[in-house]
Amino acid sequence: MLRAFLWVSECQIAQEICEEWEAHASQLDRELRDAVERQAATVAPSYSWIADSRDQITKGCHEASSALVVKLEDESAEARQAHQECTQVLFELSCQLGQRGTQTLPVADSCGTPLLDTLGPLREQLDASRKRFAALVAQDREELHELAILEESRQRSADRGSSVSLHRIDASPSSEFVDLVKSLLERDGFQTRCPGGVGSEVLVLATCREGHTSLVRVHHVRGTEGWKPEPTEMSTPKLHAALLVAKQHGADDVTVVTNRDFSRPARRYADEHDMSLLDRNDLQRWAVWGQSMICSDDLEEDVA
Repeated sequence: MLRAFLWVSECQIAQEICEEWEAHASQLDRELRDAVERQAATVAPSYSWIADSRDQITKGCHEASSALVVKLEDESAEARQAHQECTQVLFELSCQLGQRGTQTLPVADSCGTPLLDTLGPLREQLDASRKRFAALVAQDREELHELAILEESRQRSADRGSSVSLHRIDASPSSEFVDLVKSLLERDGFQTRCPGGVGSEVLVLATCREGHTSLVRVHHVRGTEGWKPEPTEMSTPKLHAALLVAKQHGADDVTVVTNRDFSRPARRYADEHDMSLLDRNDLQRWAVWGQSMICSDDLEEDVA
C-alpha cells in the first residue's frame, strides 16, 4: 500500500507540473491573441499608394503591440514545448504504474535518474517564464498608459477648439497647409514672411524675438487614398534644395515640416547639416495638441 501511495504521489506531482505549464501556456496565448488584435487594428495601410494617415497614438499602439506579439510568440512556443516534455515524463510514470509490485521507488529512467527529478529544471523554468511574462505585460501596460496620457492631452486641445485635426490637414490643399504653418509660427511668437523666387509658395521665413531666422520648407501630401505619383516621404534632394535656398536668403537654419514622414537618407542628411525635421508626430503635437515651437537651435526637440 505504501509503495502504491508513493508511486501515485509521484504521478500526481508530475500531473500538477503539467497542469501548471498548460495553464501558463493558455494565459500566454490569451495575451498573445489580444496583442495580435491590437496590432491588426492599428496597422498601416497595406498598399504602398495609400498614405499612412495614422496619428502618433495609433502608431505607438501598433509598435507596442507588435513588439509584444514577437516576444509572446517566443514565450508561448517555449511554454508549449515545456508542457510536452512534462507530459512525456508523466506518461512514462503512468505507464509503469502498477506493472510490478517490486518496482524500485522512485521510478527512474534508463540512466537511473528518478523520473520525477528530471522535471526539476522545468519547474524552475516555469517560475522564470512567469516572471518574464509579468515583466512583458507590465511594460506593455506602461506604454499604453503613456499613450493614454497623450490621448488625454489631445482631447483637451480638441475641447479648446483651437486645434486642427490631422484628417483636416491631410484633406486640405497645399496652400492651406502653408497658411496653417505660418499661423502656428505666428501663434508661437515668430514673425513670418514669404520669400520670393521659384518655389516660394512652399517656403516661409520665420524670425523669432531674438532675431534668429529660420527658413521653413513645407511639404504637404494630400489625402490618404488613391494613387499618388509623388512619394509620401520627404526625400534627401528636397532637403538639399531647401538648404541651398536658405543660404540664398541668409537664413540661420532650415526647418522642414510635413504631414507625413522623412526617408532614412533624408534624416541622415538633416543630422549632418543641423536641419530640423518636423514629421507627422511632431505636427500632431504642434497643430493638434497646441504645443509651442520656440526659438532654439533644435526646433525638433522643442516641439516634443
